[in-house]
Amino acid sequence: MATTEAVAVRTHVPSVVRRNTILLAIVQGIAWLTIQSLVLLGADTAFRITNDKAWSGVPLTVFGVASALTGPNAGRLMDRFGRRPPLMAGQAVLGLGTIMAALSAFYGSLPGFLFASIVMGIGTGASVLSRSAAADMYPVARRGEGISFILMGGAVAAIGGPQLLFIVTNSARSVGADPLVVPWAVVFLFTVAGVVSMLLLRPDPRDIAANLANYYPAEEPRAPAVQAPSRATPVILRQFPVIVAIAATGLVQAGMAMFMATAPLDIKLHGHGDAVYGILTGHFFGMLGLSLFIGRLADRLGRRLIILGGAVIFMIGAITTPIFHNPLYIGASLFLVGLGWSLCFVSGNTVLADMARPLERGRVLGANDMVVGLTSAAATLLGGVLLATGGFLMVGAVSIVLVLVPLFLAVRLREAEPGHYGTAPA
Repeated sequence: MATTEAVAVRTHVPSVVRRNTILLAIVQGIAWLTIQSLVLLGADTAFRITNDKAWSGVPLTVFGVASALTGPNAGRLMDRFGRRPPLMAGQAVLGLGTIMAALSAFYGSLPGFLFASIVMGIGTGASVLSRSAAADMYPVARRGEGISFILMGGAVAAIGGPQLLFIVTNSARSVGADPLVVPWAVVFLFTVAGVVSMLLLRPDPRDIAANLANYYPAEEPRAPAVQAPSRATPVILRQFPVIVAIAATGLVQAGMAMFMATAPLDIKLHGHGDAVYGILTGHFFGMLGLSLFIGRLADRLGRRLIILGGAVIFMIGAITTPIFHNPLYIGASLFLVGLGWSLCFVSGNTVLADMARPLERGRVLGANDMVVGLTSAAATLLGGVLLATGGFLMVGAVSIVLVLVPLFLAVRLREAEPGHYGTAPA
């Protein structure tokens, strides 16, 4: 009976949920477009201003810290006032940051560019929590799929973003404009679309979560999970499945951040500057292009198995990326790094959503984002130092050590069935 009901639910997603999912995916995509822009342009901008490779990871570092510190606060606001207002504010702040980045790059101001990176981090820290809103709108049997739908918005930006930036930078160069300035104006236009999308987000996903049985009558959520009072964040974070999820998202993100902060510059320094955009397109496709498929696998095979597979695939990519100098092989290896991250990120976030009640979900995912952001920021800063002192091979070795931690933790995770860990509320 349970299996039949799960299949029935899978064929009927309410139209209002589908519409809200698309709007949330737009916001996620704009956040990822901003991240990509900083990855592709941040190191170059810092290097042009300072002529010092050690500064290459600093823009992403301050961006990551700002995003990390924003996550918990944005999550609390989302739990208190609903998902829409903080997400809308995040897009507005993101737009302000892109304008500041353009002006700072134009005038060659490193402090200004770093401050713009902080502002963009604040906007992104709120915007990426749109995946929390996705978890609100789907039952446990489809929660991984729901989160991955939102990440597909990031996939569009991940696949198309580098090519868009390639076209914009080349066009700017052809007319005598600064190729490190014009792309930020283009990103600003997208943030305007993000604000409009959040104006159209109705009903608020938090309200859908509180009445999920009305939207999915074939799979009624357990009453205690919906009606029970909110728990303190430390109580939730001490549960072992949550610890596994934080390790799977935070440490794998840190390992990947090292590659994102250092790979573009290393590839250019080896004489393959024209191949950077294509290589990173493959990497970002690995990160997000298969997220919908991964979410469905997490719902059917369990979150634990997907985390284990993701850690192994990441390490294969981390081993092979530094030893190749051919752009094709580098691209294939970075694709594996991105795919491993995606497996861990989608499954880890799904575990967190499984373990949190509706009025806790924003806080829990926001707290996780803080951990992820701080470890990622430290990793980007370390990546620049490692590249300058030990080379790209050292970057890969340290990232492997980081990913071993969630691999060993996930081995100990007990998952009776997908999304159920004994103490996890539905």
